[in-house]
Amino acid sequence: MKVKKQAINELNSEKESEEKKAPLSVFDDNQLYNLIKINLFDPWDNTPFKGYVYLDPKQKGIWGEVFVSKFMIIKGYKVDNTKENNGPYDRYISSKQILSEKYSMIPTEIKFSLAQKDSKINGIKKNIFIINHIGLKKQWERLIFVCINGENEKDWLIKWFRKVDFENYLKNNTLFKQQQGGKNGGNDDWMCSGPNTIKLMKELWVYDITDWSIID
Repeated sequence: MKVKKQAINELNSEKESEEKKAPLSVFDDNQLYNLIKINLFDPWDNTPFKGYVYLDPKQKGIWGEVFVSKFMIIKGYKVDNTKENNGPYDRYISSKQILSEKYSMIPTEIKFSLAQKDSKINGIKKNIFIINHIGLKKQWERLIFVCINGENEKDWLIKWFRKVDFENYLKNNTLFKQQQGGKNGGNDDWMCSGPNTIKLMKELWVYDITDWSIID
């Protein structure tokens, strides 16, 4: 009887101990907070890109458009905001530098990506980017995509391609994936991500931004 009673007491004691450990709220043990905290960092904190990682997708798109507009103006090109002219793309950018040559205005789509965050090192995954929502139905002629590895211009990978070449490439595509339901969902948006972005930059139909006024 003493042995049985002792066993019952031990079980009751263990039960009381577990009940004391049990949290009164889902937030009591800080596990949920810590899951957020380990990802709540900005690897660009001490750079001009500080805070970009906290923007929502639409805000990031606007930020990237302004970045490219300023970059191209500094390089000597004319840039018009198509939002003010009801254009179904991001900007009109001149085909040539405006001080030296005759030029036309090219309907241009813009994509921008910082190197992806790496929470394991509180840093970035160099050369890992996302280029998304490339829409075939939009009436752009060229697309500029910017991939950022650092705050200095030497760490910026700025490339572009023509829509006609992109459409051709999709016939034997290995680098892009369709987004949000693809054809079955009536969506024509495409994306390129991870190591495929660097492979894309090596394609013969993809040009460096320094060739903007050279390639017709």
